[in-house]
Amino acid sequence: MKHKYFSITTRNVSVLADFYKTVLWIDSIGMSDLENYVELNIDSFVVCIESIASVEKRSRSSFVAGAILIEFEVSAVDVEYARLKEIGIEPLSEPFDNPWGDEDFYFHDPDGNLICFYTNGKDNIF
Repeated sequence: MKHKYFSITTRNVSVLADFYKTVLWIDSIGMSDLENYVELNIDSFVVCIESIASVEKRSRSSFVAGAILIEFEVSAVDVEYARLKEIGIEPLSEPFDNPWGDEDFYFHDPDGNLICFYTNGKDNIF
């Protein structure tokens, strides 16, 4: 099994795409239809942002936004924390150390999804 991408559903594809492009330092956009679907390329991984209406039509199922936790490993939590504050994103707390050895902080995207930026510490047990 190979994990290549994940999708985030939203009511406003262009707003969420702009948010993730800024937060994740993404320049590369794959397929793009700002009303229904955008692919954001991160190295060999793709973050897909898709309209709720498009997912509901294709899956024949109702769907909601704002119900996921996404975690990204970064090289320096403190640097990313300061950068996000500088561009107007308010983290939920200051960076903190976890008992298992990493440092992290959390914030929300415009749809309320929870995002964690973390850095593995030298004593990380995972």
